[in-house]
Amino acid sequence: SNLNKGIALPSFSGDDYYTQKEKISAVADAAAFFADYATQLYTQKGDDKTAWKYARETRQYLALTLMENMNAHLMNTRYSLLAEKMLPLKESRAEIEKMVADGQWKPEMLEVLKRLWIKEKKSEAGFDGYISALRNAGVKEAMKTLQAGQLNYPAPAFTLKDLDGKEVSLQSLKGKTVILDFWATWCGPCKASFPGMQKLVMAYKDNPNVTILFVDTWENGRSDVKISEEQVKAVANFIAEKKYPFRVLIDAESKTVVDFKVASIPTKIIIDKNGNVRYKVLGYESNEGKLLDEMAAMIESVQ
Repeated sequence: SNLNKGIALPSFSGDDYYTQKEKISAVADAAAFFADYATQLYTQKGDDKTAWKYARETRQYLALTLMENMNAHLMNTRYSLLAEKMLPLKESRAEIEKMVADGQWKPEMLEVLKRLWIKEKKSEAGFDGYISALRNAGVKEAMKTLQAGQLNYPAPAFTLKDLDGKEVSLQSLKGKTVILDFWATWCGPCKASFPGMQKLVMAYKDNPNVTILFVDTWENGRSDVKISEEQVKAVANFIAEKKYPFRVLIDAESKTVVDFKVASIPTKIIIDKNGNVRYKVLGYESNEGKLLDEMAAMIESVQ
């Protein structure tokens, strides 16, 4: 990239307020977008050689940005798929390993690593342990960052019904780590995080010490109107259509969301085995790899 070689940058509105690094970052972020767009175009045309050129440029521009690009995991996935074709096996594996360790990955990248592993080892044996060790680096790094945001106060008690009408209380879950994901069917960001949350559910499905619950709330878009039976059916239909293996609780009167002082959705609450709130995560993470690593880090840190 020529951005670090002293080339005069175009003038910025409010030039006096931006450092040279900040200007480079803004230009690099835009350049990464266009290079990635070119990567996609040439990939669609079947011109892997040219697509690879732009994929490498995308990575170079991303390295110059000070901000976190929300599409980095998608760009890295495209880079990984091309690296598999264009680089020697060990070199492509090393490149992808770094991205996974940094938490900027999607499950498709793990599939690329699996193919490379089998190609080199002639067997799947040992692959799961290899990936676990690789992801542990990202989880440990996330744990360092998360420590500053740890909470520790008693979680408010609740008793809610699931979609089958069965009651679930916090008291009944004592001794378990509990994750509450507050959401609604009209909430785009809530639903955007569900593919990643589905993978989290599957990762912990055989762990009896972890329970993940999805609390449907504010289904009317407001807290003073009770959720109707028709809306509960609509929630059930949405979950069924998407085939999400989620246990959904209905906060019909918006009491639980208020008790937990949730100001916006999606919000995730992590409660430890002693019934104390340890983390409160606002907003959503579209990067499935980062979501999985951060959630795993939070869960592991309160075990």
